[in-house]
Amino acid sequence: MQTPTRVVVIKPLTICQFQLEVGDEFDVTEWNETDFGTFFRPMDVPHMPRGTGWLFTEKTFEVIEWDEPEDDFDESMDGDFDSAMASAGFGTDEDYGFFGDDETYGADF
Repeated sequence: MQTPTRVVVIKPLTICQFQLEVGDEFDVTEWNETDFGTFFRPMDVPHMPRGTGWLFTEKTFEVIEWDEPEDDFDESMDGDFDSAMASAGFGTDEDYGFFGDDETYGADF
């Protein structure tokens, strides 16, 4: 699941006595979707205590960057017949020396 990593202000607003202007951008360190709304923690906001959470609304913020999902999917065991048989300890035809129409399966007759 992708999570936002950067947001931009699209409507002026005040949060904790801080005025945010249209175009202000903030890196996001946490993104929490709850029953009460979606909250995020902006990084490096001058004069704002660390850990202050903001409510995300589509009226005031727009997500401009998302994290890239890690592509660590191992396709060597992709669920096909050969993968299943190799996983069960039977290997594949290539493991036993069969590479085509040769019926000897790698044996020397």
